[in-house]
Amino acid sequence: MRWHCEKWNLKENGRTAEKEEETKERKEAVRIERQLGHNRLTDNLIDNFRSYYKKALQENESDLQNIQKAVKASWYIYASIEDNQMHDYCPKGNNSWCKWQKDQANGTSSFKPKNVVPAVMQEILPTFDSLWA
Repeated sequence: MRWHCEKWNLKENGRTAEKEEETKERKEAVRIERQLGHNRLTDNLIDNFRSYYKKALQENESDLQNIQKAVKASWYIYASIEDNQMHDYCPKGNNSWCKWQKDQANGTSSFKPKNVVPAVMQEILPTFDSLWA
């Protein structure tokens, strides 16, 4: 009888460990899922970053420093929030591709922040670090 109880306890402990592992996997899946969607890391956002990168390469093909500055600008534009605008790397003036800088030059206020979740921006920062290093 005792052997049967020990066997049952081992079996139950194994099930508990499996459930804990499933719960961890589910939590990780939910965490990732929350980073996808509106104002998160979507295919559209990735395409926007590609476009900025392509534009940085095309417009500054012979100037590495300007390429790095343009890549930084694209990250900072998306990392900006309403209370903390970060457009120091963007080209200044009314011919700028940065709407915030255009607004500053023209005295208008048409720019709307991208509002990407800060956790997403921090997650992709190492990729951008490697591009502007």
